[in-house]
Amino acid sequence: MLPTEFARVTSDPTNESYTSGFVGDATWDRVHFHLLGARNVPTADGVTGDWPSDPYVLAELVPSSAGEPAATDEQAASRVAFEKTLGTFKSRAVADAVNPDWDVIDVLLYKRAVSYTLRVAVVDKDGGIFSGGADDVLLDTTVELPAAHSTAWTSHTLSFSNGGTLSFRCRTSAAEDKIVSKADVAAFPLEEVVLDPSSPVGGALQTRVEEANTKAVFWVLGRNDVFMHPHLGKLFASMGFDIYILNYLNTGICRRLGRMESGNPMLNSHVGPGASFDAVNAEVDAALAHIAGAGKQYAKMLCYAHSTGGTIMLNWLLEARAKGVTAPFDGYALNSPNMDWGWVGGDVAEAVLEHAVTKLVSWGVKDSDWTVPQGLLGKPNTWCFKLWSQVEYDPTAKPLYRTPLTAGFVKACTDVYERVDACYKDAKQPPITDKPFLVMTSRGDDVLVAEETVSSAEKIGPRRTVIEMSNGRHDVMLSSEPPVVNAALQYLRAWMEQADFE
Repeated sequence: MLPTEFARVTSDPTNESYTSGFVGDATWDRVHFHLLGARNVPTADGVTGDWPSDPYVLAELVPSSAGEPAATDEQAASRVAFEKTLGTFKSRAVADAVNPDWDVIDVLLYKRAVSYTLRVAVVDKDGGIFSGGADDVLLDTTVELPAAHSTAWTSHTLSFSNGGTLSFRCRTSAAEDKIVSKADVAAFPLEEVVLDPSSPVGGALQTRVEEANTKAVFWVLGRNDVFMHPHLGKLFASMGFDIYILNYLNTGICRRLGRMESGNPMLNSHVGPGASFDAVNAEVDAALAHIAGAGKQYAKMLCYAHSTGGTIMLNWLLEARAKGVTAPFDGYALNSPNMDWGWVGGDVAEAVLEHAVTKLVSWGVKDSDWTVPQGLLGKPNTWCFKLWSQVEYDPTAKPLYRTPLTAGFVKACTDVYERVDACYKDAKQPPITDKPFLVMTSRGDDVLVAEETVSSAEKIGPRRTVIEMSNGRHDVMLSSEPPVVNAALQYLRAWMEQADFE
């Protein structure tokens, strides 16, 4: 059964029911909260004084002046509850840490018309085991926010009862300050080409071609992704690249064009029947055939891929080699490539994804079944709204509400992880590519584990360059801090120049 909000969501393809009904007409400014670390964290599990802590940090905006009237119905209560999540950050717990270093940034959204203070708490999650279900609160206080729209960082050091300290800093930014605005996207127009017009589903290319360009970039989106990167597009264009962006099955502009499997927008990024990337491989083939048939001979071709786009291209390269097909690419730029399950809820949850879900599909469970509780589907997505506050992407192409990992998607990704591992461990197999490639990631990645991304780069090939940034988002090109975005663009350009793509 579809969630109760599904009909309302899908009947409004612009998601206006969320952008207005949940967020309202208030202007939402931002607090940038940069959690640094702590020293000499106290231990307080209620068992012994030296029992190790597993601390996490909670930061939330608390109204200090009257806001909207109290909710009077279920829908209003749902909106108020969601808006509270927009002003909340919770770090990961750090295992057995006395001196943890988180070094992570999140943005908290708040209504410009309402005054707030910032509550900061440090909590030991071990308390739930030993203290009657209540975590141990090690520190809980409030601090004043910097002045509205003050872009400079304000540093804070808070003290625990034992003399230890917690360090963080924060700044504010105006709703009008964007990494990417609607106007920016509109100023970088792209042509659209449906790969197979005879089919009601399937992929499309977004293209930008200039007669004088002698190089091309083949761009593969991530899961639930869409082109919202005019700043990156401008970089490629300035270096003489034509641009071809693959919106593959059930992804990106396929939503806006109505080319969704079963007409169901909840199947966003589903891999299609078969629980594999075979259908997407066919779309990669079709896209490359379109480029080859466009009448231009390119001196260089770069493959750029983000997240699951990296998974797709690694799978395609392995398939191409098995078929004796030579890849047309002269190098690869991989932005946080998905090569392992990341922050999915711990080792047990990862084992369920890698083994249980895969087995269920092999035993006949429908590959489009949803792997998250249905009560969450169709609900507004806090992660997407925080991104959307800084990156005004097209919500008809990338939803603002929760869509599921399908069982088929889980199995398809797990299969690729295993194929890549097997290739790497087989001494008789050549590397997946002997071309130069770049892997970019960030320690602030809240989808994948940056350390795993870095270590997995070795599995791709020998000519690797790995850049591990701090304080970036999962898509480092859309990070919350403009200097981080600018650095990512400069790193990419520098690598392209030294890899002979200048």
